[in-house]
Amino acid sequence: GSGKSMTLRCVAGIEKPDSGRIVLGGRVLFDSEKGINLPARHRGIGMVFQHYALFPHMTAADNIAFGLDSCTKTERKRRVDELLSLVRLESMGGRYPAELSGGQQQRVAVARALSTNPDAVLFDEPFSALDDHLRGLMIREFTEILSSYHGAMLVVTHNVDEAFRLCGNLVVLDRGSVRGSGVTRDVFDRPPTFEAARITGCKNISKIRRVSPRSVYSDDWKCEFVTEMPVPDDAAFAGIRANYLKLDEDGSAPCNVIRCRVAGISEGPFRVQVFLVPEGTPSHDERSVMQWDIPKDRWIRVRDLPQPFRMYADPEKVFVM
Repeated sequence: GSGKSMTLRCVAGIEKPDSGRIVLGGRVLFDSEKGINLPARHRGIGMVFQHYALFPHMTAADNIAFGLDSCTKTERKRRVDELLSLVRLESMGGRYPAELSGGQQQRVAVARALSTNPDAVLFDEPFSALDDHLRGLMIREFTEILSSYHGAMLVVTHNVDEAFRLCGNLVVLDRGSVRGSGVTRDVFDRPPTFEAARITGCKNISKIRRVSPRSVYSDDWKCEFVTEMPVPDDAAFAGIRANYLKLDEDGSAPCNVIRCRVAGISEGPFRVQVFLVPEGTPSHDERSVMQWDIPKDRWIRVRDLPQPFRMYADPEKVFVM
């Protein structure tokens, strides 16, 4: 409900925005003030829908060829064969969508989107219909298949891992507004807003007060943090990602030490989420609980150490918003 898919539909020309401009490679697709609104068929855009939207009565080859009406029969066959080879479905061009797996259907949809050599390809949650194992395989294949494509790609996803692995640049949307944008790694390392931090998966966010240009006081965790990041006068929150918290076993941490007791754990097959309550904070207040993400084998080694644990946050890993 944040406007991700609607944004794609506006770029593709399926929906008409109330106002604004859409520009692709210097070419204006939409401009409300100048009355420009290019039809979808003239925008030079391919789109892969969330559930692929393949025509069930057409074979894989015919689905790919759907947008190639202006080509000769020979050119159309050459292009379809080329794309079937690109998506590794050379022997399946005669199959219908119902005879293909989810991953194979997706590859047909990608081939169809690329068939006309578009200036941009839009992907609407391309992996949401796949299970975790197949999703991992398809992300790898997706990257390989599109490595030779030099147009713009716009990917909509609510999966943080997909966004990080696929996209060089990131825009975070929340309730129809942009809450952060930039190089993907920069947005993850230093989210500019509370919403961007939350949406990109940060579990530990506290209200703060500025102490100095390089330090803040956490109202929720009742401690002071030194940060490598400059603290602006209007900073309101600080964040620490769960996997960046460390156990200060030998007491050598120079700063940013929080004494905590374990309030609970949630075990996964390979990692453990440990819920910590800093000393001096009410255990019933969810805002004071911190989450520590740790490999399972390491948790087994440290779980019986005396409490309270001395937890450490590297100043480089503490970001302010």
